[in-house]
Amino acid sequence: MFLWKLLVKALPLGSTLAARGLISSVTCKRCGGQEDAIHLLLTCPFAARVWELAPVLFKPCPSSVQDPFSLLKAAKKMITLPPVGLSLSPLFPWIWWHLWKARNYLLYEDKVWSDSEVLDKAISDARSWQLAQVLPPKQRTPPASRVIMSPLRKDFVCFVDAAWIATSGNSGMGWVFQDYLGTPIHHGSSSRPFVPSALAAEALAVKKALLSALDHELFHLQVFSDSQTLVRLLNAKESTVELRGILFDISFLRLRFISLSFNFISRLNNVSADSLAKSALFLLNSFSSNGV
Repeated sequence: MFLWKLLVKALPLGSTLAARGLISSVTCKRCGGQEDAIHLLLTCPFAARVWELAPVLFKPCPSSVQDPFSLLKAAKKMITLPPVGLSLSPLFPWIWWHLWKARNYLLYEDKVWSDSEVLDKAISDARSWQLAQVLPPKQRTPPASRVIMSPLRKDFVCFVDAAWIATSGNSGMGWVFQDYLGTPIHHGSSSRPFVPSALAAEALAVKKALLSALDHELFHLQVFSDSQTLVRLLNAKESTVELRGILFDISFLRLRFISLSFNFISRLNNVSADSLAKSALFLLNSFSSNGV
């Protein structure tokens, strides 16, 4: 509900209340700046300190955020670092929620939370939410060795993964591109409802990743997925009734690459794409539960 209110500008912030003629002051009690959603969640010096402490990659840049929708779009790209222990739940919604709570405690009860308290509460709630979720476990596979590219090859590398919930059919997809030296150069995520199976979600993730690669003119590409079944189907150029349409699209897209290969990688070595996929799934589930 909080995210929904954020997106439809229904949070009772200073700028919102002033626009409705309910109050005359729109200033932030912490810093005196104009209080709107972007200020509260990102640009207020207090919020900035919380984000500086947050163990995440690809934090939103204030200069690229104009409204709650662009803030959410930027936040979806964040990756929570592995030591936090969040593989299913993204951290940013919980940071936003506790920034909002900290604001209300300060405004109405004159109670002050420190930046580290806000972050600790956010991580604790994110972990609790993650423990309450039920996702079908992926087949366990022996750990694979770390991907090492030959210096003679200049291919780009793409790590792809999907997350799927059987009861709703909701799926999230994530992909991460690296150059041949292992330097991250781009990443993305997407979500989709009514996906029939985990395998279909994995195939859709590969399709999305290939489209993104073509958009970025990455025509020499090695794709890594932790779905052995999908990799086998792609390399054998086989299909199933369920995947026929998706695999046909992939076979058409592969014609536009100069070189393209599909490779299996263990789940342990695919954590970045896995985190992006589960973050996208989390957001889809959040909006679905609020009727958005």
